[in-house]
Amino acid sequence: GRTIDVGVLYRDGRPMENVFITAKHEQGGPQHVLVNDQEGRFRFICLDAGTYSLHVQYWSPPKGTPPLEQGGIVPGRGTIELRAPFDKPVEAPAGVVTGRIDDVGGRIPHAKAVQLLLVYQINNAWRTSVDVQDDVFRFEDVEAGRYRVVVMAGEDAVAQTDWFEVVAAETKDVGVLTTDPPGTVVIEVDRGVGAADLEPTFSLTREGWSRGSNAAMGRSSELRMENVTPGTYAVTGYAPGMVRLRGTVEVRVGEESQVQFTLQPALLVRLEVWFPTGREAGNSMTRITDPDGAVLWESDRSHGEVPPRPHKVSAYVPRGQWTVTVTTDTGLAGTTKFDVDSVDGGGRLVRVDLN
Repeated sequence: GRTIDVGVLYRDGRPMENVFITAKHEQGGPQHVLVNDQEGRFRFICLDAGTYSLHVQYWSPPKGTPPLEQGGIVPGRGTIELRAPFDKPVEAPAGVVTGRIDDVGGRIPHAKAVQLLLVYQINNAWRTSVDVQDDVFRFEDVEAGRYRVVVMAGEDAVAQTDWFEVVAAETKDVGVLTTDPPGTVVIEVDRGVGAADLEPTFSLTREGWSRGSNAAMGRSSELRMENVTPGTYAVTGYAPGMVRLRGTVEVRVGEESQVQFTLQPALLVRLEVWFPTGREAGNSMTRITDPDGAVLWESDRSHGEVPPRPHKVSAYVPRGQWTVTVTTDTGLAGTTKFDVDSVDGGGRLVRVDLN
């Protein structure tokens, strides 16, 4: 049948492999998507008659790179070459991160309970592929960047490093990670009308740390979280059908620290945020506030240059009158007022248009 043969290249002539290419029928026919091979080649087959436009989806182009696309292509007219306006990135040699664990605080019950995370500062992603021998750990194939190492004992973070820099081909020794004796956090909740069946999960995250501890309360009114490293913690509680809980607690060695919350049944509110066509979004802040301006819920998101249309986010909101406000660091803003009369049902949709 009708075919389009294409090769995708970097500016320096080397193949751009494993990228998505879309062939769109310009007269309203079907659209086709393929991934090219290691040599940058691909072929669309069995195409309808007419002309097509081709679009290449880059993985990580330099900032400001224009789209790689071409229109008016007739199948069967020879090989089409699409060449990006930048050279193939040079891969820097990987580094190594090594160090040692010293469980001074007695936080790790046995060797199989420990897990080490290498956390990447840019996106807070982590990897666990590590070799551990006699409490000495070693992460191989670490790309250049800023990282920290977190020691987990089961579901609990028990030690971590500060952020450190890894350069190409470097062997970075982060030294000894020592644990501290633990404290205990006791979370108490007041279950009012409509809250008896709520089953919240609570999370403790130490100030400045990347990971914390999680535990489910179920339908009880008290939750004990032990093996907690001393320090100041953010406490959050969440469950379907209730307002998200936020608080703080100070944990001390060998002591119990209490924190109390009131559970509020809530309705799922789905927000659709519409950005103007062609405008960069950058970072956006979404807040839901009551008539006095108190913040019930907020979310900070990074969208890059081209945001989704619409950007979707959801929150659980109790009965009352509310205002949702969205602002971006590129000068866009929008506000919508809405009421929640009942917390029963499948939720509601609220639209916010940015100008």
